[in-house]
Amino acid sequence: MVPYLFTFALSSGLFELGSFFEGSRSGRRVAWPLYALAVIALCVLAGARDVTIGTDTAGYGVFIYQQGIFSNTYEGFNHALEVSYWDVAPLFALGSFVVIRLFQSQFAYFFAIELAMLVPVLLAARSVSKNHLGLVMLAYMLVFFIPGLNMMRQSVAMGFVMLGILSTMGSRYACASVQLLVACLIHASAVVGFAFCLLWFVMFKKDDAGLEPTYRKWFQPIVLLVVFGIMLGTIFFHQLTSFLTNLEGVGRLFLYASHEGGSEYGTSSLLFLCLMIVSAFMLRTGIKGRSNIDATFFCTLIALSVPFFVLSGIDNTIARMMSYCTLFIVPFISACVKDLKNTTLTTFSGIAMLTASCCTRFFVCFVWQGFNAAVPYTSSILGIG
Repeated sequence: MVPYLFTFALSSGLFELGSFFEGSRSGRRVAWPLYALAVIALCVLAGARDVTIGTDTAGYGVFIYQQGIFSNTYEGFNHALEVSYWDVAPLFALGSFVVIRLFQSQFAYFFAIELAMLVPVLLAARSVSKNHLGLVMLAYMLVFFIPGLNMMRQSVAMGFVMLGILSTMGSRYACASVQLLVACLIHASAVVGFAFCLLWFVMFKKDDAGLEPTYRKWFQPIVLLVVFGIMLGTIFFHQLTSFLTNLEGVGRLFLYASHEGGSEYGTSSLLFLCLMIVSAFMLRTGIKGRSNIDATFFCTLIALSVPFFVLSGIDNTIARMMSYCTLFIVPFISACVKDLKNTTLTTFSGIAMLTASCCTRFFVCFVWQGFNAAVPYTSSILGIG
């Protein structure tokens, strides 16, 4: 656990220091090297890990690396992946082959994967607000860094989906199309990003004159009522499951979704519950103007984590969708810290609770319950373990 906490503290400090310098003249010349050092620290931690760290590291992670070492041509490498158990998307396969053949190092391969995860997330957070990136990236590290050691392909795609959604919100449609296409070529589950775009166009986008958003005042109370209903459903999930499993049709769905009551699913639902409560709490009083509209959209996507979580018992692909939704805590926190000087006590309290929820996810799920088999951290390269 200590290597994670040390690296998280170091990187978040560097991110925060970089965002501080961005507010000064010629600050970017100082900020970007600091951002680079923060990213490199996290990439070293991921790249130097033993293959026992992360449930899929010794699976498709090592398999892809070995095939890249043994294959002399990309055709042979790609054929080995196609006939394997794992469905590796073409762009991830191509990128893996190039890195493996270029560096001939397992450390460099895992380093490059982590780099591909972090850069889109940093760019997305910075595009919403350059303020307090240390706090924003710390929340990401606590919730997503360890799962990223496991679901490597999807974690890379998630960052590009988030970039694509933010580009769509900024009316940069060509850029958004490329980013979403790249995400789909990295992992097929990224197709959910197009549904997120549709939601933005239907409920939140400004009209052609750019004067009034489609968003209306009545929509926020509806969102909050839906969030409240989801919270009640999460709290009384097992009671509802017990009642509905005796029914036909929809009862079978709830039977699948109960996940046999495993501890992983109970704590996951607790995370979504905390995120939604805090997000709704902050939306009502703490975020003003256009940022409120954007934050409401992010809150809506976060709330969608719960339906995907409930349906995840049916198919693993559906389960993957909830991670795309939960990732939007990154731009949500960025929107919250955009103007802290003029904010209220409510916003400060909400940010503190949101950070506490992320800490709970890390210490309870990953450290105590051992999700993703990443704690304790061991590295023969770094001499840890």
